[in-house]
Amino acid sequence: MFVEQQVVLVAHSLGCRVALECLAEIRAQGDDWTGAKVVATCLMAAAVPTPLCTAPGAYDTTLSDCCETVLYSTHDRVLTTCFRPGQSLYGEKGQAVGYEGMPSGRWNCLLHKGKNTAVGHGDYWTNGVVAHYLGGVLGGVYTVPLDELPLNEWQLPATPDS
Repeated sequence: MFVEQQVVLVAHSLGCRVALECLAEIRAQGDDWTGAKVVATCLMAAAVPTPLCTAPGAYDTTLSDCCETVLYSTHDRVLTTCFRPGQSLYGEKGQAVGYEGMPSGRWNCLLHKGKNTAVGHGDYWTNGVVAHYLGGVLGGVYTVPLDELPLNEWQLPATPDS
């Protein structure tokens, strides 16, 4: 008996480019794709040039039936000071997706379209609000839209059962 496997991709920084490349490869294979079904993707501090996520960029379209979202921060000093010079050496231009979450129309997750977390580049993994958001993306107990949560709050709201 075949059981369809489902996965959620969660990536940070340059790993976001790897995740988007995986989604592009799955799209390219179409009906020939035999791997797990990617049901959601959450990019954090994405070190990916925004032009790659707009038409005709390599990552300009979403994978069908996959909730794709981005957590970004206009307080990310790594993306504001290092990203553009590094990308220009590589021959690419544009602001990082992880700085402003652009292009806003690219992210298709209805409940979680993306949010400015106001955290530093390395602070995503230890931030309670980010954990709450990821819990919602992963289908956990906390499914309140991030817009309804205060930013920089370390205490999560009580679960409905408590």
